[in-house]
Amino acid sequence: MAAAKLSPADSLSFCLAQLTEAAGEGLGGGKDTATNETPLGRALLALRTRHVKAAGGIERFRARGGLRPLLAVLRRAAAAGPAPSQAGPGSAPSSVESATSGPAPSLGPAPSAVSSSTPSPPALLRKTLDLALSILANCCTEGECRAEVRRLGGIIPLVTILQCVKTDSIQNRTARALGNLAMEPESCGDIHSAGAVPLLVEGLTACQDSQCRQSVVRALRNLADSPQHRLALAKQGVVRPLAELLAAAPDPALTLALVRALLELSRGCSRACAEQLSLGGGLGPLVSLASHPKRAVREAAILILANLCAQGLVRPALGNAGAVEVLLGELRRRRDPSGASPASQQPLVRAVCLLCREAINRARLRDAGGLELLMGLLRDPRASAWHPRVVAALVGFLYDTGALGRLQALGLVPLLAGQLCGEAGDEEEEGREAASWDFPEERTPERAEAGSFQSLRSWLISEGYAAGPGDISPDWALLRAWLVLGVAPDDWPALRARPARRSQHQHRELGEMLLQNLTVQAESPFGVGALTHLLLSGSPEDRVACALTLPFICRKPSLWRRLLLDQGGLRLLLLALTRPAPHPLFLFFAADSLSCLQGLVSPTVSPALLPAIPLDLDPPSPCLYEPLMGPAPTAAPDLHFLLDSGLQLPAQRAASAAASPFFRALLAGSFAEAHMDLVPLRGLSPSAAWPVLHYLHGCRGCRAALGPVPPPGQRLLGSEAEEALEAAGRFLLPGLEEELEEAVGRIHLGPQGGPESVGEVFRLGRPRLAAHCARWILGPGQCPRKRALALVGLVEAAGDEAGPLTEAFLAVMMGVELGGEGPSLDG
Repeated sequence: MAAAKLSPADSLSFCLAQLTEAAGEGLGGGKDTATNETPLGRALLALRTRHVKAAGGIERFRARGGLRPLLAVLRRAAAAGPAPSQAGPGSAPSSVESATSGPAPSLGPAPSAVSSSTPSPPALLRKTLDLALSILANCCTEGECRAEVRRLGGIIPLVTILQCVKTDSIQNRTARALGNLAMEPESCGDIHSAGAVPLLVEGLTACQDSQCRQSVVRALRNLADSPQHRLALAKQGVVRPLAELLAAAPDPALTLALVRALLELSRGCSRACAEQLSLGGGLGPLVSLASHPKRAVREAAILILANLCAQGLVRPALGNAGAVEVLLGELRRRRDPSGASPASQQPLVRAVCLLCREAINRARLRDAGGLELLMGLLRDPRASAWHPRVVAALVGFLYDTGALGRLQALGLVPLLAGQLCGEAGDEEEEGREAASWDFPEERTPERAEAGSFQSLRSWLISEGYAAGPGDISPDWALLRAWLVLGVAPDDWPALRARPARRSQHQHRELGEMLLQNLTVQAESPFGVGALTHLLLSGSPEDRVACALTLPFICRKPSLWRRLLLDQGGLRLLLLALTRPAPHPLFLFFAADSLSCLQGLVSPTVSPALLPAIPLDLDPPSPCLYEPLMGPAPTAAPDLHFLLDSGLQLPAQRAASAAASPFFRALLAGSFAEAHMDLVPLRGLSPSAAWPVLHYLHGCRGCRAALGPVPPPGQRLLGSEAEEALEAAGRFLLPGLEEELEEAVGRIHLGPQGGPESVGEVFRLGRPRLAAHCARWILGPGQCPRKRALALVGLVEAAGDEAGPLTEAFLAVMMGVELGGEGPSLDG
């Protein structure tokens, strides 16, 4: 039988020659009419399907210098692909020319000629990229190839392709190549430095292909090769999208990739990693996966839960998700004589002992048989290295009478006596963030008993936040004012100098930790029940205090919406503002609480404040009325309005009649004024009449509305601005009313105005301006003192009339436009 005819692509020399030619001259080349392929395409296909996959093929390809032209082809393909719409912070450069040693010859169309909105590169270019990236990814499975790719500067082109070409297949192969390269510590550091992490996260959330997602997840896992890199990944937000993807119940292969990545990222679990896993909804799915039929998934999920126990802030949530029972069950299984080796028990023993630091988890552990398990560890001489940790965990049950009785029945006393007689082991030191989340660590000048209110009291006195013990009560959501905002009760409204011992940053950090602790407890089932009972059944003072505190300690949308909106917490707080003579300190807390709640309701959309552009920089619209003025008007007036002062203002009858129903009836109806050339306008001063005449003749935004508005610091009630507003309503000019209200707001609630202006604006009694006042108080970045001063003035201006004030705040919080009938607080 005759031998099959060999094609040129069967020769490695032919393939390398085509690569070298493409690297030096371009990616194109004429197509073979018989095969409808370019020589480069045939060479790449042969390299991927035959040469690289053959035994020793990768080594031969590298030894004959194939990596250099392959990377050059990738550089050219990336430069010819669609450019990104914009480069984000930390992203790779949009051009790969910096990665080459010299200028490259022209490739035909320049990158700038390709539309940035092109969804994918041309088919030929995409095929070239797919094949070249597949070859490179396969080559990078060999250690020496990885080292040479790094030496040849191959990482930057890959990161650029990841940024520029948003096609799933190309993102998949690029991520696979980067994941293989990340197996080398030096390359892993270079990939981090090149800005690949944000692009991988973007690809993870944007692509829909499971294979692509698996490659991205694997690359992120390989990039977590050291504590520094794991922390960097967590700080760049890698963990949360992985947790969200896991919560979406992906296919089995992707689930395995996700738990393997999360296991790597959670080693030595950082605070950022634990927070993102919890916020991404990953705790519940991990507990469910702890019973997965596939062993690799099951064990990875259990170890992730064990790693998370190192962070105190997430342990209560772990208990709520069912992790206590899972970890106890797994430790019990591994303690079985036929179970795993003792060394494999260590992370689970550590996790179970850490769970004993919070009361809510101690109760779960006691009910799930954890006391018996801990006592078994204490009896086991093979577990002697863990005995100090177990004893410290049992100390947590000191005030649990039922647990102490059970421990005594299990023989705790003889075991503890034996511990005293034997050699004392060394308890493993835990980091600060592993402390009990019942009471986060207090940063006191001297060492104090962790979690005691007495030590916190001593610290507050030593730092000047209180004059003595009598000034402090265990009234915690005051800690925000004291520590986060730096205002003690007797600071308000006057300022008081306090000793500068530590930076305000440290004070704020402690306050935020304490509030986080309260948040964890408030969002537990017991905390939700306690808050609900207090809000619905407590005394009037307790109900208001509860509503005041809720925005600071309830962060879950479902919880604060239920308590503050559905069950009336916001209504209670708003109605308390207009009680007879509310204390200024209460108003300080209320202003801060309402602002915090506004941030929860609209975390990305701030209250719509009036423009902060200085009036002298805001260009006015063209004026259509002034051409009627002067001795030689461009358009002759056919009418004059006579004011009480005797001033005659020129006008045009047709324009005035068309501007409002009032003037249409007056000037074009059956009234006598329809035939008069001089029409009186009673009860109108010249300054108040000025914006009316401008508006009648079509002026919109020509600054005429600013004329009657007095400067900040002067009264608005009885001013010409109030007169103009009254005239706009009387003459049925709603558009002018809005323009005048905006002018009042821009002058008195803008950069020139201050807190004292808020109450003055509210006194005008106009719903839209009342809403602007509420927005000023709730606006982000506002100084807490100014916000509180403004609320004091607002309450004084409202007096006994609670309706307008509460409706204004409710409208702003709920996103309702005021102007007609406002939202009701009844019900």
